[in-house]
Amino acid sequence: MPPPREAPQAPVHTSRARDRSNISTEKIPQQFVREPLSSILVLGATGRIGPAVARHVATTAPGVKLRLVVRSPAAVAELQDRFPTSEVVCADYLDRASLHGAVRGMAGIFVVTPTFLDERSAMTNLVDALAAAGSVRHVVRILGDVLNVPLHRVPQVLRDYGGGTAIQHMTAHDVLESSGLPITYLNIAATYMDNLLRMRSMLRAGQWITPIDRLIGYVDPREVGEIAARLLLSPDSRHVGQRYNVDNGYDLMRNSETARMLSEELGRPVELVVSEQRFIEEMGPRLDRQYGREGGGRYMVEYLKFEEANEVVWRRTDFAEAILGRPPLRLRQWIREHRELLAAGSTNPGLGPPHPDHPTV
Repeated sequence: MPPPREAPQAPVHTSRARDRSNISTEKIPQQFVREPLSSILVLGATGRIGPAVARHVATTAPGVKLRLVVRSPAAVAELQDRFPTSEVVCADYLDRASLHGAVRGMAGIFVVTPTFLDERSAMTNLVDALAAAGSVRHVVRILGDVLNVPLHRVPQVLRDYGGGTAIQHMTAHDVLESSGLPITYLNIAATYMDNLLRMRSMLRAGQWITPIDRLIGYVDPREVGEIAARLLLSPDSRHVGQRYNVDNGYDLMRNSETARMLSEELGRPVELVVSEQRFIEEMGPRLDRQYGREGGGRYMVEYLKFEEANEVVWRRTDFAEAILGRPPLRLRQWIREHRELLAAGSTNPGLGPPHPDHPTV
């Protein structure tokens, strides 16, 4: 594995950092400059990525109409308090009427979906709603097609499980591509750093139980949200129709390396325990509840083994840095920022190794 690129060690998240992203029109050939979007809709506004999209739009483009979508009416008031100048509405991917109302009159659309969603129904409903609205100019969709492999190469055991990261984003991509909509895909070719928070109980016990010593990149979901917002706000029309792999460009590492980093930063040993049986025994019931079906532990084992068989595709990219205009957050920086949370443990069992599943809408 090539050595990681050097990067500053201080976290950089605020607008005070020097912005080197290409957001002006000066370097864009005139024929590719587009008029700014007048409105942006954020689906999944209470998840892990959606709030960062909303925050960046509200902060940097206050003149853009911002509409935030939640699935539960109980979440409306809290989100309205966080974004007082935005409009908050309720909608569900599987409720056609609610989607039609949510997208009406909106020019920019941010789309992220939960794991094991029926993507064919959900994206068909969304495409129909956007077509009926007739106002959309740019859609940014989060994908979790981590390996970028065709469906026929996905092991049958994963296809038979009925969705999940292994196949659902391929289905979504197929539906959206056939729609002819102006879409940019952000494919998360990494694991979200905050998946480590799911492991707090195990870390407190000094262990990380995993089926394999996984090789994977990392990215902060807050920066994924900012990247999505920057693309929607960009005057460069050439982002439409592109598919970008997203990682932080630095931290491509095995779980054993991450465990050593956690040990250093938390000040106590974190032992990597590689065992399929222990993983299934200890994490299977929790994954069953999360996925809403039995066999979640075995599914995750088979998924990670499939990933391992194709890990030669992993590459560090500079895409995130180019769009953000700054070096993305490094994993060590993120661990330091969240050291107290990671050290506190949890009353709930850890979920095991981090994986690229996406937040609930």
